Amino acid sequence: MSPAIANGLGLETLESEMRKIALRTAAKFLEETLNADKSDYAGAEVACIFCWAPARYVDRRSKTLTTVLGDITVYRAYYYCHSCGTGWCPKDYALGFGESSLSPGVTRMVGMVAAEEPFMKGSKIFSALTGLPLSAKSMERAAKTLGVAMAADELAWAEEQPNSSDTMYAGVDGTGVPMRPSELDGRPGKQADGTAKTREVKECVVWTADSR
Repeated sequence: MSPAIANGLGLETLESEMRKIALRTAAKFLEETLNADKSDYAGAEVACIFCWAPARYVDRRSKTLTTVLGDITVYRAYYYCHSCGTGWCPKDYALGFGESSLSPGVTRMVGMVAAEEPFMKGSKIFSALTGLPLSAKSMERAAKTLGVAMAADELAWAEEQPNSSDTMYAGVDGTGVPMRPSELDGRPGKQADGTAKTREVKECVVWTADSR
């Protein structure tokens, strides 16, 4: 029997501690790898990504980024455009997190949880499963930002698709969306006590049957 088990530590405790050690080690390696890459410095002057006027290099600035491995500190080249008064770091966009402090992997997980549960409950589930502390407000902000980006992407895709069908079909249905208690005050529901946990939203699907 190992000394840890002999000292009364259960398997769940051992799992938790070993996961923390493994994640810290991996996070440190990821941090060193990202900071070793200084290719985001593109010279003393580059074209502004917002207005295309000349933007000058200022310095390297740090940012705390939450990844699936934990928090890491990333140093990035910072450029500032005097023409439009905007500053940015190319590495932020190259790595896929932009203005957010959440990595793409964490953002994807947040989106999956937020799509199933209210933000308060979802943040607790997320933190319990990943070991990453995330407030309900942070989850709400990330989910809304992700939703806006997804809607814009879907709209752009839909506008590119030609509609050559003579006949189209539409289907409408309703589904319940989890809401905050304050949004459900006084509304009847299907729970045993007559209260509601959701509010209904309508969904509409439009399609063709040409492929048949």
